[in-house]
Amino acid sequence: MPTGLWYDSGMTVAKIAITLPRQQLLRVRRAVRTGQADSVSGYITQVLQHHEERESLHRLLTDLIQDFGAPSKEDRAWARRALAKRPRG
Repeated sequence: MPTGLWYDSGMTVAKIAITLPRQQLLRVRRAVRTGQADSVSGYITQVLQHHEERESLHRLLTDLIQDFGAPSKEDRAWARRALAKRPRG
């Protein structure tokens, strides 16, 4: 995710302290040092936002399956073919 795009100047923020395992902290600091995040707080915000998006998609899929049923084998095969044709980037 590009840096700087997560921040909304109208959002209310609060400062907290967290404890991380050493390896996770090193990974976060490396991401900041290499420009993948603006700050430690920015990195944590990006991770939480990604998690929230995944949860939202999971709820959507659950609702769709509940309303329309699970995809058939044929549906899944079609999706694999259709997605294989898309350029990845």
